[in-house]
Amino acid sequence: MPFKRVGLSVFDSPTREDPEMLIPCLACDSRFRPDEFFGACHDYNRGRDLVAWTCPRCGNRDDVRIFPGELGFGYVRRGRYDVQDRIRVPGMRRRRHELRLDICLDEHVWRVRARDLPGDGSRPFRRTPFYEDTGPFDQTGPFDAAGARG
Repeated sequence: MPFKRVGLSVFDSPTREDPEMLIPCLACDSRFRPDEFFGACHDYNRGRDLVAWTCPRCGNRDDVRIFPGELGFGYVRRGRYDVQDRIRVPGMRRRRHELRLDICLDEHVWRVRARDLPGDGSRPFRRTPFYEDTGPFDQTGPFDAAGARG
């Protein structure tokens, strides 16, 4: 009697031919098809190259790094992201854009927008100047012609 595969554990390596490729939530052990998993991704942080993911079942929020062919779960430690667990997703690709990340698997594409975009309604965008505007530009500034502070 052949062994029937029930799902994907963290240590299994799924194949592209596997019709039941399931990606687990590491908090509640629920398993999701790729369309469910990537549909729950939000808030792409381009600076750290992370995608926020919220489990539809338990509500746990994880930061995930999308690598070609695998997902990296981990934590921010000492200013950098340390990957603790890797889940293989064969055939997965990523395309980085200025304001979004495209996650591609076979013919499907999921677009994850960058967080806090100006004009997306999440917060008002205002560029705050780092100097005080005092009026017309003075050629010498706070220094006289000889360079001494005035």
